Amino acid sequence: MIPIVTISSIIVLIFLSLLTVKIYFSYLKKRSATITYFLKAFISFCLALLIFAPNGILIKDLETISLIFNIYTFFVFLGANYLVMLTLQIMQKQLLKKILFPLILIYGFLVSAIPVLDLKPALVDVQGSFIFWEDARGDLINNLIGFGLAAIIVWVISFFIYNGLKTQDKYTKRRSLLISAGMTCFLLGSATDYILAASQNIFYVSIFTVFWYILTTAFLLFAVEYKKEENFKENV
Repeated sequence: MIPIVTISSIIVLIFLSLLTVKIYFSYLKKRSATITYFLKAFISFCLALLIFAPNGILIKDLETISLIFNIYTFFVFLGANYLVMLTLQIMQKQLLKKILFPLILIYGFLVSAIPVLDLKPALVDVQGSFIFWEDARGDLINNLIGFGLAAIIVWVISFFIYNGLKTQDKYTKRRSLLISAGMTCFLLGSATDYILAASQNIFYVSIFTVFWYILTTAFLLFAVEYKKEENFKENV
């Protein structure tokens, strides 16, 4: 049996790792607060996928896989939280950062930890020659996860589109729009992953998920590399 979702996750992890390394080198050149948050966000996303990827290959126990689903979710929220802090840093909203960071962190922790209190074995689904595993958290928790992540990503997309369109600086405009395009692909990839993962066409869903995440990486790589000498100016 082919663990198609696991293989897809490994492919995405490779591309996200490449992006994270690029951001890290930009960080070494200019250690600004904005690029620090960007780096922390994608380190968190890489850790999430690194934790998730062994499912079905190195880890077979269904309860352990179920636990991994929840740990993975926490790191996704952590990365999303850093993206929100990035936008607030650009806006210079220090008080709002102090309020929202722990609130989002607690929200992410709760939707990740509550299912662990009544841990159920992961569900196994087989479609033809493909096998994959689903969480057993139930609709309520999954809806809370989806709503929380969607709200954060929509905010980040809207922020960069707004700032990209209002600025007169062509470099800042293009960089902001590249980031918003990347985050839009990230939102579409997450929607494909969460909403359609249990469909009867898991192979095509996995291909589309990988496609959206690779596009995410491509747009954000362009944003990071664009006009290197002015990477992530504080006044984006």
